Amino acid sequence: MTLDELRKAQAAGNKIVGAAAPAIGHEMEYRPRNGRDPLPWIEKGQVHSWARYRSREVKVAR
Repeated sequence: MTLDELRKAQAAGNKIVGAAAPAIGHEMEYRPRNGRDPLPWIEKGQVHSWARYRSREVKVAR
């Protein structure tokens, strides 16, 4: 899914989760560090750079 599709799904109340190890199934939040951050998704509750993921590494939870 594209970033826009993920953001729309999140705004609609869907949960975004990790789809790549080691974050498979962990809830994510959209929190870019700057305007063109290549890793805008971060595990919920984390602040470390190792907890950041690309849009292709997250998915909408079913």
